[in-house]
Amino acid sequence: MRETGPLRVWAYARTADPAPHALADQLAGLCRETARRGYQLINCGMDACRPNCLHRPALFTMMKAVREHQVDAVMVTRLSRISYNGRWMFYFLCFLQDNGVLLITTEYELHYMVYRRGFERPLLARSAQCGCVPWLTFWEETDADQL
Repeated sequence: MRETGPLRVWAYARTADPAPHALADQLAGLCRETARRGYQLINCGMDACRPNCLHRPALFTMMKAVREHQVDAVMVTRLSRISYNGRWMFYFLCFLQDNGVLLITTEYELHYMVYRRGFERPLLARSAQCGCVPWLTFWEETDADQL
């Protein structure tokens, strides 16, 4: 991750909701939140599919940008936008960690969701080895601003 300048963020939205406006509303909310926090929006993508569907061009484009170190963080509304499948979710979190990229959620406290899924200890152990922070939540960011 870069040391200077605003956080470079990729916003990613996914939904299986058949309503035509649901996906656009989700992505617009992420873009507004990125601007509100003062981050630099590098790109955004959206997939209209079931959570465990593998045909997700926007997700794979975002992952390519992560591998190429074009972004510092990925922003989603909640962890389930990536997958409901625990194994895929854990692999994705490890992928972000391996590339030094943060995951930011806007609707749920990510640390709690990681804890509930049983990922907290393995991710923190991996974090100690590679030296990268696995997630950044709204609550931690707000507390840091007040210090």
